[in-house]
Amino acid sequence: MSSELPVTLHTDEQRLLQVLRNLLSNAVKFTDSGAVELVIRPAGDDVPYAIREQLHEAGSLRDADADLIAFSVADTGIGIAPENMRVIFEAFKQADGTTSRKYGGTGLGLSISREIAVLLGGEIHAASEPGRGSTFTLYLPLHPRELPTRGYPQLPPPSATPELPALEALESLQYLQPLGTAAGEGERPDPEAPATAEVEFHGEKVLIVDDIRTVFVLTSVLERHGLSVLYAEDGQECVEVLGKYPDVAAVLMEIMIPEMDGYATMSVIRKMPQYARLPIIALTAKAMKGDREKVLAAGASDYVTKPVDVEHLMALMRHWLRTATGSQGS
Repeated sequence: MSSELPVTLHTDEQRLLQVLRNLLSNAVKFTDSGAVELVIRPAGDDVPYAIREQLHEAGSLRDADADLIAFSVADTGIGIAPENMRVIFEAFKQADGTTSRKYGGTGLGLSISREIAVLLGGEIHAASEPGRGSTFTLYLPLHPRELPTRGYPQLPPPSATPELPALEALESLQYLQPLGTAAGEGERPDPEAPATAEVEFHGEKVLIVDDIRTVFVLTSVLERHGLSVLYAEDGQECVEVLGKYPDVAAVLMEIMIPEMDGYATMSVIRKMPQYARLPIIALTAKAMKGDREKVLAAGASDYVTKPVDVEHLMALMRHWLRTATGSQGS
């Protein structure tokens, strides 16, 4: 951390931390040896001209030469080929199929991180060399003129509950269905749960097993309803988290996770006596006939298709957590 940094930076602390956590998570994921480094410093002449112009035109900077703060995450990992640099910030794009199978997808969460950066009045710049590593730099204005208004939802005031970008931004990334839309084919909301009422919980732990992008999105939803979130990105990590947190109340399990997939992971969990009745809701982008029966046979309590219908998901959470509590009390 540079000694030349100012004492204060006017920004949204929670969202800044979300971006930095994601950049660090990606760096660690793709670095088998060497180092990962976070450097925070005043940005100088190294800021790409295009980024300064973009922030100035968007209204984030008072002038194109205004002061910026740079948060750089550098690693000595696998790097990114030049032809793939153009797509790493796009939702659902994977730079390389082989890499995605081993690591669970390249650029996990980068599209959401960039959305958050823009909402903060900044931008993310990437530089990489295959086999030598990558550097992702978040640039934020030291004295932001205003948050961009053209095409971006506004952040809530600082006193509001911290959460991810407004629902419209998340829906544009196709992870959530708009509130009130119909559940996916084959899904059935709990008839006893109110269709529109907020479901309130009391800090019960929910383990999400999915990539970082989905974790970010679902965390915002679940925490608004009073749930506490843990996460894992693959089946092995899921089992390890359950070992550390025996009080996990429910699991949201993506089927197509790397290394050990959702089917195998659920099978392992169900072989543990303490988790015989643990609610596991499978998450899947597949909605073919017979898929529901397949995930239930593998050990799921229920399943939800993506994009996720929020009302339907929360109705299932309410139903299964109530059922699990009743089972423990009997």
